Amino acid sequence: MYCFYSGALLRRVPRLIAGREVLEIAAGDGTLAGFLRERGEDVVATEKLQLDPVD
Repeated sequence: MYCFYSGALLRRVPRLIAGREVLEIAAGDGTLAGFLRERGEDVVATEKLQLDPVD
C-alpha cells in the first residue's frame, strides 16, 4: 500500500477535527491515523482487510 500525506493536509485535518473523537474507516495500514495521533488527535483506525503493520 502506498500513500502520501502532505504537510498541508496534516496541518489542516486537525483544524477540521477540532478536538472531536474520529473513526477512520477503510484506513488501510492506519498511517493517517498514526500521523494524527502523533499530533495529539483522538483517532481510531479500522480496516476490514488484515495488512502487515508498518514499522
